[in-house]
Amino acid sequence: MKEGLKLILSQQIVPSPSDYGTAFLPLEPPPKIPSTYLMQFANIHINLMETSSLLVALIPQKEVVGAALDFNYVPTGNLVPKIKLNALPLSMEDVWAMEKLHLWKDWVDIGAASKDFIPHAREVINTHHPEVLILLETKANNKCASDTFKRLGFDDHRTIQADGLKGGIWIMWKNPAVLIDFFTEPPHVVHALFKFSPSSEETLVTGIHAPSTTKEKNKLWNDLQDNAPPQDTPRLVIGDMNEITQQSEKVGGRPIANNQGRAYGEWVESDRLIDLNFNGPMFTWNNGQDGLNLIRERLDKALANAKWMESYPNTHVFHLPRTYSDHCPILVDSNPLKGRGNYPFRCKEAWL
Repeated sequence: MKEGLKLILSQQIVPSPSDYGTAFLPLEPPPKIPSTYLMQFANIHINLMETSSLLVALIPQKEVVGAALDFNYVPTGNLVPKIKLNALPLSMEDVWAMEKLHLWKDWVDIGAASKDFIPHAREVINTHHPEVLILLETKANNKCASDTFKRLGFDDHRTIQADGLKGGIWIMWKNPAVLIDFFTEPPHVVHALFKFSPSSEETLVTGIHAPSTTKEKNKLWNDLQDNAPPQDTPRLVIGDMNEITQQSEKVGGRPIANNQGRAYGEWVESDRLIDLNFNGPMFTWNNGQDGLNLIRERLDKALANAKWMESYPNTHVFHLPRTYSDHCPILVDSNPLKGRGNYPFRCKEAWL
């Protein structure tokens, strides 16, 4: 294969403004034996009717042990809603990891429209130099996409527009890649047919952000199975599949059911796709909890057909470090031995 091709998948998860929030509370410096330290929490009063008051972020310094306070909004039918609180201690390792945690001033300032998105995106792009960038769950409109792709150094783009603060998929690319065709299966799938160089064959890149419910996922996999592209075109599929097909892809929480991921597996088999596996950490997502409450899963995957493997036999997938999301970015490099080449890059939820 002549040129190299890279693609990264990245994602940013932000709680819904109506039902979830997180508070970081500074505590006293720990003693020499932290396990004997009695953690004390101050009373917290939050007016859920005021959007601007939902921010809750005081980030501890490195020397300070903190606590994460998760709260869930519980509608009661009364004027005063109830809040279910869950306080979790933060270890020193957790506190150190917060150095790059960015502060949202309110729940509206999220997704690809956030003022913090551009510098975060540039950091990953400048490190890995992708030729194609796919952003999932952008939570932003098409005007924002038109402003953003140029600022990130790309030459063109296509989108599925977000529905308010839900969904949205953007795909951006650099020259000499040429978009031959683009079609969508809103709100979860984009297909882009590229020629990555004048001498290369047409290549299909599919980006997926699967829904979370089993019923919706099964419908998506069945629809994709019914609309399979021809096998003689190199095809790469990358996305947040929201599926676990074997117990080794999950640690923590309930064991997976015997039939879990069956429709997904049938689609993969029908479309003759191959899981490209990965280098790096096993899991691409975690629920941000500690101890026995921690759940980790491999939800984000890259697949390809036999024609892709014939055209790009050196393809490798890398799970990149997770920084600004509960998902880690995924890099697909078609020729890692070549060094910096062309790279499709997929980003989930406005910042993986």
